[in-house]
Amino acid sequence: MGRAAETAATGDLVPGVLTAVGLTGAAAFVIARCGAQGHVRYALPTLFAAIGLGAWFLSIERDRRLRTVWIVLVAAWASVSALSHAKLYAEYATHPPPGTKLLLVRHLQARGIKYAIADYWMAYYISFVTKEQIVVMANDFPRILEYERAGEPAPRRGGRHFTPALWGRQARRGRRVSLSPVGAGLGARG
Repeated sequence: MGRAAETAATGDLVPGVLTAVGLTGAAAFVIARCGAQGHVRYALPTLFAAIGLGAWFLSIERDRRLRTVWIVLVAAWASVSALSHAKLYAEYATHPPPGTKLLLVRHLQARGIKYAIADYWMAYYISFVTKEQIVVMANDFPRILEYERAGEPAPRRGGRHFTPALWGRQARRGRRVSLSPVGAGLGARG
């Protein structure tokens, strides 16, 4: 078998492999999530199925006009996506929105909060960004024992202790501060 034949045989496998990877990713996403909503980024490998099917079509189609139509349609689809990305990039380059986690950090610092309880992603971010000036205990997946000890209420400890109960009192006074696994929101609620 010559080198050209080997390359052609290997090239014939690529669309099938891409399609199989994409379909496997789609099946795993549907089966493993068990109806849970959330992180769609885990479904991204399913795009390989479309890429594989497109590569398969281009490899077997001999009519130049149909191949050109296919490529133009894919380019149009990609340009719509590129335009949306360009708009988003321009918006963030000229007027970046304030980071909600940093707004929360500023709020906690302004109130003199030294200890808090939050979900895993919020807890360790706040502790890291503030260089442990605010120690936040994770309520769902504890990793650092020292933070767990600091998160326990102790009257002799300096600073205020910020707990989910305090979040509720804030809400009853008309000012609501909330934490969630996907971010933080600050603002007055009526």
